[in-house]
Amino acid sequence: MLNVLIMIDRFLIKVLKALVGFLMFGMMCILFLGTFFRYVINRPIFWADEVAIYSLVCVVFLGGYLVLRHGKMIKVTIVVDLLPKAVVKIVTILANVLTIGFISLFGYQGLMMTQQRVVLIQRTVALRIPMLIFYVLIPTMAALMIYGQILEILAIVFPDKFKQLQSSPPAPQEGILT
Repeated sequence: MLNVLIMIDRFLIKVLKALVGFLMFGMMCILFLGTFFRYVINRPIFWADEVAIYSLVCVVFLGGYLVLRHGKMIKVTIVVDLLPKAVVKIVTILANVLTIGFISLFGYQGLMMTQQRVVLIQRTVALRIPMLIFYVLIPTMAALMIYGQILEILAIVFPDKFKQLQSSPPAPQEGILT
């Protein structure tokens, strides 16, 4: 069972890394072209800013799972560092459960937003892309982040099984996209 969960996790990490990398590269190119066309050719691309902004929104939401799984989320560990190891496990599990609760609330509110009539008809200004696409990212990424938190809890509860199944850790040494 754990090996299936880890295989799904590895697949998600690969897909999301590729998608985030593609979006970041595209955003960089669009911003460069937008600046070039605006200030050199004096013919601004009317949709460049919009594409860059919504690409950034997608990068933030899609990158949330990657940051979570690589252990790069911000943490305040001053109290936890002072605790004995046995208590640290309990506190870490409790923190993960509280995080799941917060993410669940965030995802639920996002889901409620996607069902509002105004969101269903709203479109972006320049390209007329349905805003629902971006609102759906909230509950989708909340579900993936909950999945990641569950994996974190399982790794704490079953450390030996996780180490055996996870021959190569998903976290790179230098950064998310390396």
